[in-house]
Amino acid sequence: MRTVKILILVLVAAVFVKCSDDDASEPVYGGFGLVLVDDSQPLGYVIKMDDEDYIIPLSPSRIIDSWEDSTRILVYFYVEEQVDAIDGNDTYEVRMLDWENILMKDIFTITPETEDSIGNDPIIMKKMWVTDNFLNFELSFWGNNETHMVNLVKQPGEIVADDQPIELEIRHNKFDDEELFRYSAYVSFDLEPLKIADLDSISFTVSGLNYDSGTYSFDGVYKYSE
Repeated sequence: MRTVKILILVLVAAVFVKCSDDDASEPVYGGFGLVLVDDSQPLGYVIKMDDEDYIIPLSPSRIIDSWEDSTRILVYFYVEEQVDAIDGNDTYEVRMLDWENILMKDIFTITPETEDSIGNDPIIMKKMWVTDNFLNFELSFWGNNETHMVNLVKQPGEIVADDQPIELEIRHNKFDDEELFRYSAYVSFDLEPLKIADLDSISFTVSGLNYDSGTYSFDGVYKYSE
């Protein structure tokens, strides 16, 4: 299978699935989550899923290379049984089938000096959603065998309530890669630095450049308590 090196993106399968495996009678679950180190658990951690449920892995399907506290992942698993709740949320012991690390990034403050290095090549925004403190994207782009880079950027300056909706941009730098193959990827950005004091939520707009030389724009709300 042909692959492409992606600096902050990871190629993954479909997300938020619940389906039946043709070779097994047990349902397979999957979704995004955050690894939390917990030495009292069988493998030394729990995973807080984006729907607020917790899963406790009993055995991995392959060796875990480097999971640290707050590693973001996409994970697929079988449920063994429901156990005592963690933080009042439903908690399950599971057998992990597979996973992919999802790299998280901070929102980048763009300046005239960094404009060229950030780039502004087109990219397709297939889906955008907010979970906890993350703004998540499903993206698609054309490439070949060069390293690509994607950032979520904002303009300089302190953010105040009157700036809403806060304007953000998806910036893609393909580094002159050939557009031969189409790839899909997921990426998460940390929204906490956008919090405005004395508010419980903020509104924002994300825009970007499409392949037809047009632009797109998506609106969203970041609620601090969710």
